[in-house]
Amino acid sequence: MQFRSVSASEAGDYFQVLFENEADNIEAGYFMVQCQFEFPDGGEFYIESNDPRFCGHFTVKSAALSKRSFGMEMPSTKWKRIQIEFGADRVAYEELLRVLRAMFKDKLQHIEEDA
Repeated sequence: MQFRSVSASEAGDYFQVLFENEADNIEAGYFMVQCQFEFPDGGEFYIESNDPRFCGHFTVKSAALSKRSFGMEMPSTKWKRIQIEFGADRVAYEELLRVLRAMFKDKLQHIEEDA
């Protein structure tokens, strides 16, 4: 999947990452990953997309982030792995990294690339 932008946010114990093609226009395509730490949920992540195949609660085995892509390994799903390419400036990328580290903890591999 490819998206033009990404935003990451935190509200208390709730975290969200949103990949979009056009800001504030979900009809143009989006992919969202959310998690919360307020209530026990078995470590599942909520995923939502304009593609109904990618909607629901899923267990993520591992995740990887580089400056241009984000991937999640989900062995219990039909597709096993999701890979997303995105665009982000330095500030958006740093916030994305911070939020993903909070969401995925030791499951996140940060791949540093040369600029």
